[in-house]
Amino acid sequence: MNLEKAVHYIQSRGSEQVQARLHYILTGERPSKTQLESFFSDQMPSGGFPDVIADEYDSIGATCYELASAEQMGLDADEPVVAKMLQFLLDRQQPNGRFGEDEAMAEFATEWNMPGNLPAELSLTATAGFWLALFGQRDAALRASHFLLQHLNIVDGELETFEYGRWLAGALWWQFGLHGSAEVVFETLREEVLKMNNSSRAQLLSELLLAGVPRDHWLVQAAAARLETMQEEDGSYYAYANIDEYTTLEVVHGLLLFYGGADR
Repeated sequence: MNLEKAVHYIQSRGSEQVQARLHYILTGERPSKTQLESFFSDQMPSGGFPDVIADEYDSIGATCYELASAEQMGLDADEPVVAKMLQFLLDRQQPNGRFGEDEAMAEFATEWNMPGNLPAELSLTATAGFWLALFGQRDAALRASHFLLQHLNIVDGELETFEYGRWLAGALWWQFGLHGSAEVVFETLREEVLKMNNSSRAQLLSELLLAGVPRDHWLVQAAAARLETMQEEDGSYYAYANIDEYTTLEVVHGLLLFYGGADR
């Protein structure tokens, strides 16, 4: 990766929040209190964040996205905005460890977050469990991991959910030392990691590394190697129309975690 070109691309197009995330990734300097209040100003009284489509509802998926943003700004579990997000997730978890969006969202939901839909609920459980574990909520994350294990077919590696749900389930299990189960779902991504878009590939790379999967793991190596070949001449990484600066930021985050910092 040409880091200088990637940074210039993000700086010339990114929002204030994107710039703040980039600044932390490069320097370790957190945003100011005023900036944080602005970035997370749409946090709802529940501690959750509004769904992208049905913005009157607090959403597990949207809240996990904000936790990912918080990680890229150096926030920890004691930061009030993060503590409220974590409490929201704890409040929404079912006794069996499952996570699912509120039934009231059904008329607005897509296949990715449809209430009562098993693939959607497995991906939400993997996502919420991953971030709960990363921010120190081990008991709740362990319950989520057990729910996911109940739906893993150890023979053929089938976990009936989407790509990102599979790698996040594996990353969650890895955090609890369940490396064998993690490897089962990682194996299902052997071909997909070469085909997925750059945004997904960069998130996979970052989240596996944050979970403690080693840099020499074959899936980490495959994601990093593929990203190294995908940079455009202007420094950007393409995923979807009009969000290249976000995708490029995700790639910078992932590859700097992989290489060990901005000076590598």
